[in-house]
Amino acid sequence: MVTACASQTPLLPDRAPLPPSLLTPCPNLPELADGSGEAILRTLVDVAQLYYECQDRHDALATAVQLSTPPR
Repeated sequence: MVTACASQTPLLPDRAPLPPSLLTPCPNLPELADGSGEAILRTLVDVAQLYYECQDRHDALATAVQLSTPPR
């Protein structure tokens, strides 16, 4: 007699939950206050800082997901 349920599906390994900081969406970019050179420069600096912070979180999230995914 052959049983269809003879082989069991392996359970996925337990993995640590992702840190909440890695699940934070990237913030909206700031609006340009006016057309003065100072306002433009400040906005560009703020945008660059937000970009690099978001890029760091994205890289950390991608690394965490890759480490928690079992190899095939």
